[in-house]
Amino acid sequence: MKNIFIGISVFLILFLSGCGTPDISDKKYVGDGESLKQLKKACDLNDGFVCSRLGVLYMNGEGVKKNESKAKRYYRKACSLNDKTGCYMLGVFYEYGYGGLEQNHLKAKEYYKKACDLNVSKGCESYEKFR
Repeated sequence: MKNIFIGISVFLILFLSGCGTPDISDKKYVGDGESLKQLKKACDLNDGFVCSRLGVLYMNGEGVKKNESKAKRYYRKACSLNDKTGCYMLGVFYEYGYGGLEQNHLKAKEYYKKACDLNVSKGCESYEKFR
Protein backbone atom coordinates (compact mmCIF):
# COMPACT_ATOMS: atom_id res chain seq x y z
CA MET A 1 0.00 0.00 0.00
CA LYS A 2 2.86 2.33 0.85
CA ASN A 3 4.40 1.71 -2.61
CA ILE A 4 1.14 2.65 -4.31
CA PHE A 5 0.93 5.89 -2.34
CA ILE A 6 4.55 6.75 -3.14
CA GLY A 7 4.13 5.98 -6.85
CA ILE A 8 0.98 8.04 -7.19
CA SER A 9 2.44 10.86 -5.11
CA VAL A 10 5.55 11.07 -7.29
CA PHE A 11 3.40 11.03 -10.43
CA LEU A 12 1.15 13.83 -9.15
CA ILE A 13 4.02 15.93 -7.79
CA LEU A 14 5.83 15.81 -11.13
CA PHE A 15 2.69 16.57 -13.07
CA LEU A 16 1.47 19.38 -10.84
CA SER A 17 4.89 20.95 -10.36
CA GLY A 18 4.92 22.24 -13.91
CA CYS A 19 7.50 19.75 -15.05
CA GLY A 20 4.83 17.89 -16.98
CA THR A 21 4.37 14.18 -16.74
CA PRO A 22 7.39 11.97 -16.40
CA ASP A 23 8.71 10.41 -19.58
CA ILE A 24 6.45 7.41 -19.38
CA SER A 25 8.06 5.80 -22.39
CA ASP A 26 11.01 5.25 -20.06
CA LYS A 27 10.93 1.62 -18.95
CA LYS A 28 11.57 2.72 -15.37
CA TYR A 29 8.22 4.49 -15.27
CA VAL A 30 5.46 2.43 -16.89
CA GLY A 31 7.33 -0.23 -18.80
CA ASP A 32 8.32 -1.99 -15.61
CA GLY A 33 4.69 -2.98 -15.09
CA GLU A 34 4.60 -2.01 -11.42
CA SER A 35 3.84 1.66 -12.07
CA LEU A 36 1.11 0.71 -14.52
CA LYS A 37 -0.42 -1.58 -11.89
CA GLN A 38 -0.38 1.29 -9.40
CA LEU A 39 -2.08 3.64 -11.87
CA LYS A 40 -4.74 1.04 -12.64
CA LYS A 41 -5.34 0.49 -8.94
CA ALA A 42 -5.76 4.25 -8.38
CA CYS A 43 -8.26 4.32 -11.24
CA ASP A 44 -10.09 1.36 -9.69
CA LEU A 45 -10.29 3.47 -6.52
CA ASN A 46 -12.11 6.16 -8.54
CA ASP A 47 -9.35 8.68 -9.13
CA GLY A 48 -10.72 10.35 -12.27
CA PHE A 49 -7.49 12.16 -13.11
CA VAL A 50 -5.52 8.91 -13.09
CA CYS A 51 -8.20 7.14 -15.18
CA SER A 52 -7.94 9.92 -17.73
CA ARG A 53 -4.16 9.70 -17.75
CA LEU A 54 -4.41 5.96 -18.40
CA GLY A 55 -6.64 6.83 -21.35
CA VAL A 56 -3.91 9.09 -22.69
CA LEU A 57 -1.29 6.37 -22.25
CA TYR A 58 -3.33 3.83 -24.20
CA MET A 59 -4.47 6.34 -26.83
CA ASN A 60 -0.90 7.37 -27.62
CA GLY A 61 0.86 4.09 -26.87
CA GLU A 62 3.06 5.76 -24.26
CA GLY A 63 4.82 3.04 -22.28
CA VAL A 64 2.03 0.60 -23.18
CA LYS A 65 0.79 -0.96 -26.41
CA LYS A 66 -1.52 1.48 -28.20
CA ASN A 67 -5.13 0.42 -27.66
CA GLU A 68 -7.97 2.83 -28.45
CA SER A 69 -10.56 0.49 -26.96
CA LYS A 70 -8.80 0.56 -23.57
CA ALA A 71 -8.32 4.31 -23.89
CA LYS A 72 -12.07 4.69 -24.47
CA ARG A 73 -12.83 2.59 -21.38
CA TYR A 74 -10.54 4.71 -19.18
CA TYR A 75 -11.89 7.98 -20.60
CA ARG A 76 -15.45 6.79 -19.97
CA LYS A 77 -14.66 6.01 -16.34
CA ALA A 78 -12.80 9.31 -15.93
CA CYS A 79 -15.75 11.25 -17.31
CA SER A 80 -18.15 9.41 -15.01
CA LEU A 81 -15.96 10.76 -12.20
CA ASN A 82 -16.26 14.30 -13.65
CA ASP A 83 -12.75 14.44 -15.05
CA LYS A 84 -12.72 17.12 -17.74
CA THR A 85 -10.12 15.47 -19.98
CA GLY A 86 -12.03 12.19 -19.96
CA CYS A 87 -15.25 13.94 -21.02
CA TYR A 88 -13.56 15.95 -23.75
CA MET A 89 -11.78 12.91 -25.15
CA LEU A 90 -15.01 10.90 -25.22
CA GLY A 91 -16.44 13.70 -27.35
CA VAL A 92 -13.47 13.33 -29.70
CA PHE A 93 -13.93 9.55 -29.80
CA TYR A 94 -17.60 9.89 -30.75
CA GLU A 95 -16.99 12.70 -33.21
CA TYR A 96 -14.35 10.77 -35.18
CA GLY A 97 -15.30 7.17 -34.44
CA TYR A 98 -12.20 6.18 -32.46
CA GLY A 99 -11.97 3.16 -30.18
CA GLY A 100 -14.37 1.05 -32.22
CA LEU A 101 -17.20 3.54 -31.80
CA GLU A 102 -19.40 4.56 -34.69
CA GLN A 103 -19.39 8.28 -35.31
CA ASN A 104 -22.21 9.78 -33.30
CA HIS A 105 -22.41 13.56 -33.28
CA LEU A 106 -25.21 13.62 -30.72
CA LYS A 107 -23.04 11.70 -28.24
CA ALA A 108 -20.02 13.84 -29.14
CA LYS A 109 -22.06 16.95 -28.44
CA GLU A 110 -23.20 15.51 -25.09
CA TYR A 111 -19.62 14.84 -23.95
CA TYR A 112 -18.32 18.14 -25.27
CA LYS A 113 -21.09 19.89 -23.29
CA LYS A 114 -20.05 18.07 -20.13
CA ALA A 115 -16.40 19.01 -20.78
CA CYS A 116 -17.50 22.61 -21.35
CA ASP A 117 -19.41 22.55 -18.05
CA LEU A 118 -16.13 21.40 -16.46
CA ASN A 119 -14.36 24.48 -17.88
CA VAL A 120 -12.64 22.99 -20.92
CA SER A 121 -12.55 25.77 -23.51
CA LYS A 122 -11.98 23.31 -26.37
CA GLY A 123 -15.02 21.41 -25.13
CA CYS A 124 -17.07 24.60 -25.41
CA GLU A 125 -15.74 25.30 -28.90
CA SER A 126 -16.48 21.77 -30.03
CA TYR A 127 -19.95 21.87 -28.46
CA GLU A 128 -20.74 25.10 -30.31
CA LYS A 129 -19.99 23.61 -33.71
CA PHE A 130 -22.73 21.01 -33.13
CA ARG A 131 -25.41 23.50 -31.99
